Amino acid sequence: MDQFSSKPLFESNLLQHAQGESTTVVLQVSDFHISGGLEQVVYDVAVVLRSQSFDVILFNCGKSGQPFQKFADDRFKTVSLDCNNEQEYKRQLSIHDAKLVNGHYSVQGAKWCHDVNVLFIQTIHNMYLWLFEPNFSLLLKQHRDADEYTSAYICVSQTVLNYAAYKMNLDKQKMIVIRNGVDESRMDKSCDATSLRRSLGYDENDFLILQSGTIAPLKGQEYVADAVMKARKELDDKSIKLVLAGTIQDRVYARNIAKRDIGGTTINFVGLRKDMNCLLQAIDLYCHPSLLEGWSLAVAEAAYMNKHILTTNTGGSVQLLQGDDPSKSCLNGKIISIIEPPYHDINNVNINTLTTTKYRHFSEQVKRNIVDIYLKSKTNTCPTNHLQDFKSRMKSSHIYKAYSLLFKWTLTGGSISSARRLIKTM
Repeated sequence: MDQFSSKPLFESNLLQHAQGESTTVVLQVSDFHISGGLEQVVYDVAVVLRSQSFDVILFNCGKSGQPFQKFADDRFKTVSLDCNNEQEYKRQLSIHDAKLVNGHYSVQGAKWCHDVNVLFIQTIHNMYLWLFEPNFSLLLKQHRDADEYTSAYICVSQTVLNYAAYKMNLDKQKMIVIRNGVDESRMDKSCDATSLRRSLGYDENDFLILQSGTIAPLKGQEYVADAVMKARKELDDKSIKLVLAGTIQDRVYARNIAKRDIGGTTINFVGLRKDMNCLLQAIDLYCHPSLLEGWSLAVAEAAYMNKHILTTNTGGSVQLLQGDDPSKSCLNGKIISIIEPPYHDINNVNINTLTTTKYRHFSEQVKRNIVDIYLKSKTNTCPTNHLQDFKSRMKSSHIYKAYSLLFKWTLTGGSISSARRLIKTM
């Protein structure tokens, strides 16, 4: 048993920490120019850390955009720098008296932090399949080289942890699972969902299926589009419509999706939305058969907004929606369906096999589940229960306190194994 394994002693250390001066923590990113799930997570973590008496600084090692400006607008300190410049990197750490750096998709500076006695903790957001492609071999080497100087890894799901340990050969003993939370300040905003449906061209009888996220092959929009067109034909029901919300990353891919909608009335690209809370209120089924996820913030938000959900067993979807009951098909009065991705083992998949048409048959599986949920929704027998308790456990203001706990714990000399046990009780 290490010296920090008892809860009373742990709380004593936190009290001493709280009575001292605020501690400076750096959140480090490689780029911060696109408004997406990663950027939202980093921002939400910053907000919670500030509420827990940390002084938070954002180090951006690459491109800046609206998310970076949002940090500055909300009175966070921001620094744009060349994270490959050792002298400048160490100078910024010294200027701000940083005690800990938390890297998100960014391992630059791990050794330099070690040189100046600054803790370096990584957050692993996904299974980094692309690192095993030849043109990313240097980046994979950087991750493995940084392992020696990394004090802890925050993995957003158990799947991510397993991949990082067994595929990337990073130190499993340093790993801890802290899932992503839902920003309740965005999700709980009031809105007129009926008016939004109407403004998008839908009436009250339409059955709206939403998929959000970057329009790109890994997110599987083509499978959903195929499935929706087949479901409409099978059920002879033109009320089933597909809404795709997100930035188009691959225009050829998006055009191929649009071609499936011969009449032009079924598939609607609505772009990146700032009113996702309202859009989620306005739809009937959230469909997200992504091929690759670490922890789907989109699925978590759909669950928070209490929607029917169809998703794949990727990332932490099972833990989020079913918990310890693999037979569970209802959540807080709504239908949930989790299907297996079209590959057998993520550890044997590479980025090329995921972005080809190898899994074309997968759309048939998605279609069957859409039809099943659509029919069941007409006579929904799912019991309504514990929605508010579920939502309170999902909130970022609750979940990201685990970051604060881990940072304070490691800064006062506590071990990861002890922190792991304590965070499990949150």
